[in-house]
Amino acid sequence: MVVVTVVGKLSDGLFQRCKKGCEYLMENTESFEAKIISLLPVDYETYVKDASKSLAGDSLFNKHKGNVMAFEGPPDNPIKYIGAGRAFLTWLNVEFQYTDKNTNSAIYERLAKLHLRAAMKNTGNTFVYFDIAINGKVEGKLVLELYEKECPKTVKNFVELCKGCDTGNYKGTPFHRVVNQGWIQGGDISEGKGDAGKSIYGPTFADESFAIKHDNQGIIGMVSVGPHTNASQFYITLAPLPWLDGKTVAFGRIMDGGRILKIMTSMELENERPMGEGIVIQDCGLYTAGAAPAPPAPAPPPPKA
Repeated sequence: MVVVTVVGKLSDGLFQRCKKGCEYLMENTESFEAKIISLLPVDYETYVKDASKSLAGDSLFNKHKGNVMAFEGPPDNPIKYIGAGRAFLTWLNVEFQYTDKNTNSAIYERLAKLHLRAAMKNTGNTFVYFDIAINGKVEGKLVLELYEKECPKTVKNFVELCKGCDTGNYKGTPFHRVVNQGWIQGGDISEGKGDAGKSIYGPTFADESFAIKHDNQGIIGMVSVGPHTNASQFYITLAPLPWLDGKTVAFGRIMDGGRILKIMTSMELENERPMGEGIVIQDCGLYTAGAAPAPPAPAPPPPKA
């Protein structure tokens, strides 16, 4: 019996193709068993980091590229690294003569959106996006998951500024500060320099909750200059920052966009300010994971004899 673990971003079409292959072989091959782990993008990145260390240390984490990771062995005991999505499909073909080259990739991309939409809905949280432009060029999208249950007032302020309201709009505003191994900071809807800002409730509003901890990179929180001075400015952590716990209000996390975050933090800085045309929120709003989903993908063809 061959046991493999396949982990992937549920929002990725190639992962859905790998998943379908595993499901087909488990139904039709007695000697094959797969443990399939579908994760939101941010959780996948954390999983890959931990699994890579178990398999081969930091060198594998730095080498592995892609939204799928496959290895021999169960999830709690990785034995041998197989590779990313394409490498895993090749491995399935060599070991089990499985192929699925005739199914249109667009079907799996639509299936991925279906799974992402379902996963987002199951969280009960609100999602927004930032289209990020760096030096005048749009590089990609940050998707933010906001913890409305823990911080409803804080989240409402943030969402309204993402959508645009009488108070202002995050659209067109810069990330004016980058602190290496610390955080990136933006949200000054008044001047864009980091000296001002305002909330939908007035100049400032009170600290709502300190329930969310700064225990990872990608945590989103409100910038303040003391207790109960939240306005529109916010930060995104680049590393765990536990010293902020109990001092500033964290209310969300980056759900997708780790690649964009790395680009943002690699810019040339002067006094912690990005040089050139800087980092700008080109567009923003509520995030719904794309168009309405298509029907599930058809069953792949049987393995070759």
